[in-house]
Amino acid sequence: MTQKKHVLENLNLAVKDGSFTVLLGPSGCGKTTMLQIIAGLENVTQGRVYIGDEEVTGKDPAKRGVAMVFQNYAIYPHMNVRENIEFGLKNMGMVQQKRREISENVLNMVGLGSESADIS
Repeated sequence: MTQKKHVLENLNLAVKDGSFTVLLGPSGCGKTTMLQIIAGLENVTQGRVYIGDEEVTGKDPAKRGVAMVFQNYAIYPHMNVRENIEFGLKNMGMVQQKRREISENVLNMVGLGSESADIS
């Protein structure tokens, strides 16, 4: 008989809009599962997921307005760093100037800067 394993139990997480948030914990503690649930890539068995004031628990992943970068570096090899960062924003219909501004901020945040952004 298979035992049920509770991965995330009694989790209540609130992240301030625009903040830089880091999840730390040992392997297997549920960090990736939580992110996949928020992104809509994993089903919720109990509870609800809200993004802002909107409940998104049953909402299609593409309609949640969030994205994630996977641990296994699932990037598009035919795109450079900047293009990979801007890909989701472009699909959402964001104008190029705003995409560029966001990608610059992200690149600077992780220490790559503009000079590294166009490297494939």
